Amino acid sequence: MDDQQNTEPLPQSKESYTPESLEIPHVIGQFKIESLLPGGGMSRLYLATDLKTQSEVAVKILLPKYVYYPDIVERFLREAEILSYVDHPNIVKMYSHGTWEGGFYIVMEFILGGSLRQCILNNPLSLRRALEMILDIAYGVCHLHTQGIIHRDLKLENILVTDEGVIKIIDFGIAQLLHAVKDEEQSAISQRTVGTPIYMSPEQRENPETVSYPSDIYSLGIIAYELLLGRLSHGHVHLALMPKGLQKILAKSLQPDPRDRYQDIVDFIGDLSNYMNSDALENERRGGDRTTEFFESLLKAKKMLYPLVAPVWTNLEVGIAANAINIPIGSYFDFLQLDPSIFAIALGQSEGYDAEGVLFSAAVRSLVRAFLTKDISLTEFASLLNEKLLQDIHSMPFGFCCLKLCPLEKTFYFLSCGYGALWHISHGTEMPHRIICTGSVLKAKDATYEVEVTPFLPGDQLLVYGGGNCTAEMEKVLIQEALEQKGSSPRQKAEAIMRKLKATAPQTSSVIVIEHKEV
Repeated sequence: MDDQQNTEPLPQSKESYTPESLEIPHVIGQFKIESLLPGGGMSRLYLATDLKTQSEVAVKILLPKYVYYPDIVERFLREAEILSYVDHPNIVKMYSHGTWEGGFYIVMEFILGGSLRQCILNNPLSLRRALEMILDIAYGVCHLHTQGIIHRDLKLENILVTDEGVIKIIDFGIAQLLHAVKDEEQSAISQRTVGTPIYMSPEQRENPETVSYPSDIYSLGIIAYELLLGRLSHGHVHLALMPKGLQKILAKSLQPDPRDRYQDIVDFIGDLSNYMNSDALENERRGGDRTTEFFESLLKAKKMLYPLVAPVWTNLEVGIAANAINIPIGSYFDFLQLDPSIFAIALGQSEGYDAEGVLFSAAVRSLVRAFLTKDISLTEFASLLNEKLLQDIHSMPFGFCCLKLCPLEKTFYFLSCGYGALWHISHGTEMPHRIICTGSVLKAKDATYEVEVTPFLPGDQLLVYGGGNCTAEMEKVLIQEALEQKGSSPRQKAEAIMRKLKATAPQTSSVIVIEHKEV
C-alpha cells in the first residue's frame, strides 16, 4: 500500500452521526472493518482487512462529531502528515489516509502486542532486556529527530511491544515538526495539548511551543528509569536504585535545564551501547536476573508455539481469537499447508505446565511437521505419533487434535485425541452441528483413533474450540453466540465467541472459524 490520500464526501451535518448511532462500519475505503480495537478519546481504532492485499491493518478514524472542529481536524491531519515522513522498524507505519462518508481516517500497520506499561506490570524484565528495549526506543526517536520531528508525548502507553518483541512508537497526535511554520490556531492547539505530566520535561510544562529534541530525551529518561526499575515511577525518581554504571546516563538525560541534557539522541545511544558492551553490565545484574532471563526465554518459546496470525489460504477464510492472558504454558498451535490446496490446523496441550511442558510441546510440533503430509491418513498419522511418544521414556501424555481441510475436494477430516472440539455449520443453515470424534490422548498403550470425514461445501463454516473438556454449558454459549453472529466474518465471529467464553470458561485457549469460500 502506498502513502496516499483517498477522498470521499464528508458528513453533511453535525447530526449525521451521534455517539449512540455510530455503529462499527462495514467498509472504509478499500478496508473491510473486522472489529473495534481498544482506544478512545476523539478517535476510534478498528482492525480491518485490506481488500486488495488481504493483509490486516489498523484503521483510525476521527469521530464524526469532531469533523466540524478545525483545531481537532488539524491535529488529526498533522498526525497523518508526520507519519508520512517516517519509515523505521521501531515506529508504527502508515499506509494511507483520506476521507470517507464518516469523516477522516488513517490506515496503519496492525500491531499484535501490548504497551510497555502492560509489559512491566505483567512481566519482570531482565537488565539486558530492559536495556535492549530502551535502545530500540532511542533508535526510533533518533529517526524522528533526523526528520525534524519532536514526538512530545513519549510514555510507556505510547510505545508498543509486538508479540515478537519488536518496539513500536505510536501516537503522533501532538508531535511537532521543528521547522514547521505555525499560525495562531496551531499554536493554540499545542498550548492545550502538551503531553503527559509525569513524562514531560520542565520546559515543555512551561512553554510547549519552545521545546526541542532534548525534551524527548527527558521523556525517554523517565521511560528508561521505569523499565530498569520494573515498575511505574509515579513521578518519583531515585537514581540510587539504578545500576551504578547507568546512573550517570540517566542523570544527564533528566537534567532540569535542557542545556545540561543530552543535546543529540546519538550521544545517549552511544553511552548506553558502551555500557551494554562493558563488564559493568554483567557485574551489576540484579539478584534473580538470570531467573528473569530464563522466564523471558520461556515466554518467547511459548509465543513461538502459539502463533496467533491467521493464514491466507486458497478458497478459505480463517479467523482466530485467543484468550491471550490464559493460554497455558505448553499449549501448541500450528497452521500447515500440506499442498497448494490441502491445509491442516493442529492444536494440543502437554500435561506439563512448566518449562518441561514447553520443551515437550516443541518436540511434538517438530514430529507433526515431519510426519503430517498430504498423503498420510489422519488415523495412520495419529498412530505413528502415538508410537513415537511411547518410545520416548521422557515424554508425557499430550492432548491433541487436527483438522485437515481439502476445499477442492469439498471435504474435511477431523481427529481428536482428548483435546479440542469442532462444530460444522452447513451453508443455508444456522445451527452448528458438533462433530463427535473421541480418542485417547497421545502416549496411550493400545490406543485406537478414529477420524470423522465430512463434506465441506462452499459457504460452510467450521468452529474449532481450542482447550480441554468442552462442557455442555460452554457448548451452549458457543452455539448461542455463533447464531447471533450469523453473517459475520470468520474473524468477527471468532472474537465474539471468545469474548463470551472468557466470561464463562476462562480455561478456553482459542477459537478458530474457517469458512469455505468459492472462488
